[in-house]
Amino acid sequence: MHKWTKEDLDRFAVLYREHSLKECSRIMGIPESVLRAATKNRKIHSGRTGQFKKGHVPFSKGQKMSPERYEKCKQNMFKKGNVPANYRPVGSERINVDGYIEIKTADPNIWEIKHRVVYAQHFGELKKGDTIIMLNGDKTDLRPENLMKVTRSELVRINANGLHSDNTEIGKTKALIGKLIAAKHRRSK
Repeated sequence: MHKWTKEDLDRFAVLYREHSLKECSRIMGIPESVLRAATKNRKIHSGRTGQFKKGHVPFSKGQKMSPERYEKCKQNMFKKGNVPANYRPVGSERINVDGYIEIKTADPNIWEIKHRVVYAQHFGELKKGDTIIMLNGDKTDLRPENLMKVTRSELVRINANGLHSDNTEIGKTKALIGKLIAAKHRRSK
């Protein structure tokens, strides 16, 4: 166990900003493991983040690759027009972590929630703050009659009052009750 003096700690803190632990160990004559423990226990930081600072210029900027090096690396370079193995064409579908179907609407990587797309095709564009709910609670049932547009405040009232159903008609009635409750709260403010 190493006994640290105030001077040793101050010296190490200054050295550590410019040198690695290995170099500090060699300069100070203290084992690297002891210095590493000091950085953790005494919260001594080097100030280095391991990231390039803004405005950093790479050492190789403007340099051409030698013909020999290019030939060696050529087989591992991306070819023009190369399509990655995990590429999905526009129109592809996937299920996200919340269980909703997403559809790819544009390249390079634009995905939208499918029930919003289906609703917009049948009933018109959605405004900011509009939410689409599935009346029967099935996230994969995208029939237009199973979709209903509600505002965020109406959705809060529907969820807060447990107005959910596994039946489309009952779900529609409960969603309308949620809309009435939300309207009542808007008027009372």
